[in-house]
Amino acid sequence: MIQRVGIFFNPHKHKVFESVERLKQVLEGRGTEVSFVTSTESHDMNGDPPPDLLLVLGGDGSVLRSLPMALRWNVPVAGIHFGKFGFLTRFELAKVLEDPDCCLHGFCLSPRQLLRIIDPAQGVPEYALNDVVLHRPIGLNTLEFVLQVDGGYLEPVQADGVLISTPTGSTAYALSAGGAVIFPQAKVLQVTFLAPHTIAMRPLVLDAASHVTILVNGPRPMHLAVDGLAFDEVRQLSLTGAQQTFQLACPQEDTHPQILVQKLFLGKRG
Repeated sequence: MIQRVGIFFNPHKHKVFESVERLKQVLEGRGTEVSFVTSTESHDMNGDPPPDLLLVLGGDGSVLRSLPMALRWNVPVAGIHFGKFGFLTRFELAKVLEDPDCCLHGFCLSPRQLLRIIDPAQGVPEYALNDVVLHRPIGLNTLEFVLQVDGGYLEPVQADGVLISTPTGSTAYALSAGGAVIFPQAKVLQVTFLAPHTIAMRPLVLDAASHVTILVNGPRPMHLAVDGLAFDEVRQLSLTGAQQTFQLACPQEDTHPQILVQKLFLGKRG
C-alpha cells in the first residue's frame, strides 16, 4: 500500500517546476503524503521520513540518479516521462495527473540487475544500473586492456575502452558499441570492448555472479565512468553482479518487446 511518496526531478527540464507542483497538489488532494521534493542536483531530503515509492520526473538519466535513494530505502521507482527516449520513464505525466492510482497502485515491478564495484575508490559509487566504462584518456592511443573472468585471463586487447553493462544498460551505450539487446529479467552481465583493434574480440555475456577484473598495461591509467558520471582515473577495477536489484515500477500493460519496437524500431523495415 503506497501511503507516502518522494518526488525527485530534473530541474533543467522545461516547465518541470510547474509540473512538480501540480503533481504534489494532485497527490495530496488524493490523500497521499509527499515526504519530500528534491532535484537531481540537491538530493536534500532534510531528514524527512522515507517514502513507499519514489516518483522521478525527467529522462532515463534521472532514473539512474535515483539509484542511491532507491537502494537506501529499498523502494520502487516510477519514472514519469519528462525526457526524450523513455526506456525507464514509463509513465506519462498527463495520465498520472488524471489518475494517480495508475502509478501508485496500478504498476508492476520489473527487478533490474545491478553492477557492484568491488572496493570502489573514494567518491566512486558502489552500484551501477546501466554500465561501468573504462576508457583511454583523450589524446592517447589505444590502451592494452587485460580482462580476467573468475580467475582466468583472456589475451590482452588493444582498444579504446571496456564497457561492462547490465541487461538494462544493454540498450544504452552497449548497444551503440555493438552489444546485444538483453531482456531485463536475464541475470547476466555483458562485456563490450570499445573499438577493439581486432575483429576477433566480440561482446561477452557472463553470468551475473561472475567476478570480472579489468587491468591496463602501460604507463597511463583508464578514465572511469559509472552510469554516465565521470570519476577519477584507475589502473584496475573489479566488479560483479549485485545481490540487490533496482525495482523499476512500470505500467501493467508494458511488455519489453513492445518497448523495443516503440523505442528502437526493432524488426521494422524501411
